[in-house]
Amino acid sequence: MSAAPQKSRGPEIYFDSDEQRALVEEAAKSRGLSITAFIRASALKEANDVLKQSQLLLLSERDWNFLNELINQPSEPNDALKKLLQT
Repeated sequence: MSAAPQKSRGPEIYFDSDEQRALVEEAAKSRGLSITAFIRASALKEANDVLKQSQLLLLSERDWNFLNELINQPSEPNDALKKLLQT
């Protein structure tokens, strides 16, 4: 029998105002979630979005065309590359 996965305890959340807490409570309630579950889901979604954005490379049309041209028309191999390929 395998042991149940352990839950890691996260940071405690403090709101700057009662209005902020009420807003989060209302949003969580509208999704049928506890405040903890709502905040966890929101934090995980934001973390994924941030990491995806940091790994995304956006190019202007000019830069995309330049990169595409480099890829589609490679230059002739130089002496250093030829030597490397012989080893």
